[in-house]
Amino acid sequence: MVRTVLIVILVLIIISGIGFGYFLLYQEKEQAVMLSKELEMNLDTARKESEVLKAELEGVIEQINATNNENQKMSKVVNELNDSLKNTDFEVEMMTKERDILLKRLESQNQKINEFKYKIAVLEEEVVNAKAIAVEVSDVIDEGVKLEDIKLENIRVNEETSAVVKENIATVVSAEFSAQIMAFNKEYKFIVINRGEKDGIILDVNYILIIQGNQVGRIRPDRVYESMSVFDILEGAENISDGLEVELVVE
Repeated sequence: MVRTVLIVILVLIIISGIGFGYFLLYQEKEQAVMLSKELEMNLDTARKESEVLKAELEGVIEQINATNNENQKMSKVVNELNDSLKNTDFEVEMMTKERDILLKRLESQNQKINEFKYKIAVLEEEVVNAKAIAVEVSDVIDEGVKLEDIKLENIRVNEETSAVVKENIATVVSAEFSAQIMAFNKEYKFIVINRGEKDGIILDVNYILIIQGNQVGRIRPDRVYESMSVFDILEGAENISDGLEVELVVE
């Protein structure tokens, strides 16, 4: 009887142990399932965060590319501004030279005006003298002096004037020399050469411009200084440039 009871108790213990073991296995399985679900949720969250980070990274890359493009454009603009500044400096230098030339032309024009004023004053004085001579001639005729004496005086004056005119004409006709173009202004059509008054350049005379034996244009002095002159271009501006060696011949 005791043996049977022991066997029953042993069987119950074994069954309880087996049940407890199944219970533990079930709990472990449930924990494994819950852990698996948690891992899947974490994995999904990580994937979503990865996609968000990837999108943000792509946005940052696009911004970097846009910034690089903008930097390239700005560098191009800076280079263009530097080139424009160089061109502006050159234009300012050229305009300064043209301004100096125009100032010299203005000075020459003022000299011409003063010369014309002087000539007018001289002519007015000559008119006064002529009137005085006419009065003297009238008085002399009244006194019985021969008209031939007066004519001889007038002839002497005319001969002196004629000699001066002939001297100027001879100087003009004999003017033929070589020169170099120091400056050329295409817009206003004038040149500056390294020959002046001391070389025989005179105003109010047209010159033929010859390059390498060929007639290429016609010029006329506008201002004449001691060792340089400014010429207006009458013809052939398209054949002229700075630094050319030329020959000038009176037209």
